[in-house]
Amino acid sequence: MGGIMFGSYPIAEEKEHHTLRVLMTSSVNATEYFIGSLLPSLLILTLVSIILVPLSGTSWQQVSIINYLVITIICTIISILVGFTVGIFSHNQTSAGVLSLLPTVIFTFIPMFKGFNKTISTISDFLYSGVIAKFINQSLLKHRFTWNLFDVGVLIVWLIIFSIVLIYAYRYKHFD
Repeated sequence: MGGIMFGSYPIAEEKEHHTLRVLMTSSVNATEYFIGSLLPSLLILTLVSIILVPLSGTSWQQVSIINYLVITIICTIISILVGFTVGIFSHNQTSAGVLSLLPTVIFTFIPMFKGFNKTISTISDFLYSGVIAKFINQSLLKHRFTWNLFDVGVLIVWLIIFSIVLIYAYRYKHFD
C-alpha cells in the first residue's frame, strides 16, 4: 500500500511548486512522465517487498518467488496508479496525505478483516489487495498458491480501472 503514497506525494509536490504544468507543456509528454515516476517507485517497493520475506521469518521455500514477484509488481503498479490519481486531485502534499488515507484504509483493512464477516470476505475477494492476502494465506498456511482465472481477472480489471481513472483525472485537470 506504500505505492499509494509513492504515487501521490511526488505529483502533489510538483503541483504545489508549479513544476508539473511546466513539465507537461515541455517536451515531456504525460506517458513519459508517468512511466518515469512509476519505475523508481516500483523498483524501490519491489526490493522492499523482497527484503521483507526473509525479515518476516518466512523462507523462500514457503513462497514461490515467481508468483510473489508477479503479484507484488502488479499490485504495486495498481497502488501507484491510485496514488497518481490522488496526487492529481490534491492541491499540495498535505492534502495528498489526507486523501491517500481513504484508499489505503480500504485496500488494507478489508482483506485483514475478511475472516470476521461473510460480506467483508466477498468484498475482499474483488479487491486487488485481497489477491495479495489470499496469496499470503495460501502460501504460508497451505504452502502453495495456485493461480485461478478469478484472481487474474481481479488484477487485470483493477489495473484497467485505475489506468482509465488516471487518464480521465489527468484530462479533467487539464495538464496538457
